Amino acid sequence: MAAAPSGTAPARDWLGSLAAGSSEVSPTTSVILAQAWLDIGIQTGDPAALTSAIAAARAASTNTAADANIRIAAQRILANALDLSGDLDGAIAAYTEVKAQSPDDIAVLNNLAYSLVRKRERLPEAVEMAKRVIELSKDQPSEVRANYMDTLAQAQLAAGQPAEALATFTTALTLVPMMPDLLLGTAECHLALGDKEKARESLTRLATIKTPLSPPLQARATKANAAVT
Repeated sequence: MAAAPSGTAPARDWLGSLAAGSSEVSPTTSVILAQAWLDIGIQTGDPAALTSAIAAARAASTNTAADANIRIAAQRILANALDLSGDLDGAIAAYTEVKAQSPDDIAVLNNLAYSLVRKRERLPEAVEMAKRVIELSKDQPSEVRANYMDTLAQAQLAAGQPAEALATFTTALTLVPMMPDLLLGTAECHLALGDKEKARESLTRLATIKTPLSPPLQARATKANAAVT
């Protein structure tokens, strides 16, 4: 297969020509196409690229003649693309299917747990999956482990366990002391526990970070700041 050109615009043209070059695209090629479209979608935020990723991944994942590993890889890409496109129900279903085939896939467990937190569904299961991720990721870099701990703490908080969530956030902050997600989550735990002063301290630390927050984090921060005033 010819190497893909650099830059998203030429890459789009190349992917389109590759897909159009054969009336019967093999499952392996569909997975390659799906991953490439997903990468473009992540880089650009273009819904059309994610739609192409979903179509290619679904074609491979439902091809009964394909190798099982190819179908699992396609299902994983499908789950990520659905998640990024805003189809949370579809993403949860796809992540759940991958988990059934690959129960210790760290990324899938983490993403499924976080998706369930966002949906406020199956929260006890989300907590257990996030704990399993922590067990499996002991050799991961500190920032990666801190991100996984954020998922666990968010699941614990959503499941009505603010004290446990606070302990998890506190441990994660020893790994990455100024991660915005962790500082904000800590403030939310303190609020859930009725300690506005401690929540204010965490929000004050969060305010010293110069990097703009993502829209979802900013919305949560605005809500938390309103709660301490």
